[in-house]
This record gives sequence, C-alpha cells and structure tokens, in this order.
Amino acid sequence: MPRVAASLTPEGRRPLPQLITLHEAAERLSLSYWGARALVLRGFLPAVRLPAKRGHQRILIAVEDLQRFIDERREIRNVKAG
Repeated sequence: MPRVAASLTPEGRRPLPQLITLHEAAERLSLSYWGARALVLRGFLPAVRLPAKRGHQRILIAVEDLQRFIDERREIRNVKAG
C-alpha cells in the first residue's frame, strides 16, 4: 500500500503524530497491556520510546501507526449464499 505524503504545516514542517499510551493502544486492540507490549517488542507495532523516571522508558504509539496495524490485518471474507 503506497504511503500518502502528510500535509505540511504553514511553516513547511510535517505535523507531529497524535500519540497515545501503550495502555490506550491495548484497550483499542482489546488486548492486555502485556499483549500490546509484546507486539511492540516483536516489531509488529511501531512505538515511540521516551525516557521516564527511574531509568524506565515510556512507550507511546502513534494513532496513525495503530490504525495502519489494524488495517493491514483486517480480513474480509466472501460468504456464498447457498
């Protein structure tokens, strides 16, 4: 699927993506936090990692990436009437 170029801001920059927490992404996918985290760690779902307190990382997901992840896995089955 070809990527469509993002529209630019008046300053000529790409707009920043809307980010949600890994907990929010997990909820939208009907998964546990740990299930969503596994998707990130296995490279199936892109993530933004930011430093957090005590040496931990905060994992955020771009809404656009989450939607792409869902769209790429959507199944449409043809059911024959009979």
